[in-house]
Amino acid sequence: MPSSFSSSRLVRLLSSWAHQAVGPAEHDLVQRLSPWLGVFDAVNLHAAHQTLKASSQDPGTAPTEASAAALAQALDRLQQTLVQAIHERTSPAPAPKPARLSRFQSTARPQAEEPELSWPVFKQRYQALQHLMDTRIGALRGQVRQSLFAATPVLRQLATLDVALGATLDARAEKLLPKVPSLLEKRFEQLRLAQASAPDTPADGPDAVSALLAAPAPPWQAGFRQDMQDLLLAELEVRLQPLQGLIEAFKNEVKSTP
Repeated sequence: MPSSFSSSRLVRLLSSWAHQAVGPAEHDLVQRLSPWLGVFDAVNLHAAHQTLKASSQDPGTAPTEASAAALAQALDRLQQTLVQAIHERTSPAPAPKPARLSRFQSTARPQAEEPELSWPVFKQRYQALQHLMDTRIGALRGQVRQSLFAATPVLRQLATLDVALGATLDARAEKLLPKVPSLLEKRFEQLRLAQASAPDTPADGPDAVSALLAAPAPPWQAGFRQDMQDLLLAELEVRLQPLQGLIEAFKNEVKSTP
């Protein structure tokens, strides 16, 4: 199950930007779950509890080291893929390769750097990466659940609880995580305005706008890209926690099975 949002690197990062203190220490699991559980959620949990009793009679298939290793490798590949996607989408576009000189050219034309990008461009990239994380992690989580369902009663119980609690906790995350880009937008504006108030900021006007569009990205935007990258990596860490917990439980069951 995911840990408290207040204890995550994601919230600590956002809090540092807002110069706010990190939230209070973790409360008991029941205290943290209680505000999220409504009447229908309680019914779902009750049904899951009954399912646990019924499924405990089936011995299932003992998990093996090979199957545990396969799940761990799948998680590693997924994490590497998502980290790479985050780096690619938050880093400046690579400079194009120098044009090949013809015999009539003595020098190559200088290659322009990536221009300054507006917030909607970064927002679109962030939301696309959120969708990618949600889709890819959800797919692997479903596969891991199937492996647990086919294993021992203990793992079957864990998978059943993950389905029941996941429906509740994931719904909460779906309300919180889409709000992260709006907080990142405030960081974007904070850095942009700080740059705009600098003494060497060019005057307003049509000529200044044209120069801005043609000029390479200002230094503050490089810092913003790093902030965006750090935030996405922290969000990835939160999103991976339930999946990591399931796989760790599977590995522990392998060790404890005679």
